[in-house]
Amino acid sequence: MIQLRERQRTEASEQVAQERKVVAESEAQVQSAQGRLRQERDAKAALWQQTTAALQGGIGSVEQLKYAVSYSRTLDARAAKAATAVQEAQGEMQKKMVVLDQRRQVLREAMGDLEKAKEMQSRQIKSLQHRRETRVEDAVDEWASQKWSVGVSGRA
Repeated sequence: MIQLRERQRTEASEQVAQERKVVAESEAQVQSAQGRLRQERDAKAALWQQTTAALQGGIGSVEQLKYAVSYSRTLDARAAKAATAVQEAQGEMQKKMVVLDQRRQVLREAMGDLEKAKEMQSRQIKSLQHRRETRVEDAVDEWASQKWSVGVSGRA
């Protein structure tokens, strides 16, 4: 029984380790998506800083402003796509975290079952030892009783 429970605990532990790896990979995907989103936002901020600086310096033109507006829209679309990718990656990571939590629960249960099996085995061993001791005591008592009765009947 203990071997079965140990095997179940080992399997559950391996599954938890595997799910941790899956969650770690998912976290990396979330961080990567967040990095892409930051890049798109930073690119837009840089575009407008350059455009503002050029216009304030008097070297900007209407053409440059039209280009900045058009490119800003492109950056907005890319940022929106990156934001969607972040949300999707976070959603996937949440699902994987749920699976990891389930695997952890299975591991806790397997560890509890193993502990119960060990306790049961320990109680059985103690019970067997107690029965053996009782049998030995009974045998000694029986032997002593027979010796006593032989001694008493031999004297009579």
